[in-house]
Amino acid sequence: MQAIQTRFLAPTNNRGPRIKATCGAGDLTISYPHEHNDSDAHYSAAQALIVRLGWTGPRYGVLQQGSLPNGDYCHVFVHL
Repeated sequence: MQAIQTRFLAPTNNRGPRIKATCGAGDLTISYPHEHNDSDAHYSAAQALIVRLGWTGPRYGVLQQGSLPNGDYCHVFVHL
């Protein structure tokens, strides 16, 4: 299984703030969900990527997240 890293992308003249979720199998960028706090917004981006990749179901485990020193977040599956 691969770790998913999420990164905040600041707004530009043409786009609002976004979060990009990246792993070896692909990436996905979502608009920043302002209804969530920062941690939950990053978790939403990781969830959207795992749905796109089809990494759903009990065999994958539970998605857990942690923060990285540069402000990004890292998400991994764990079996509890």
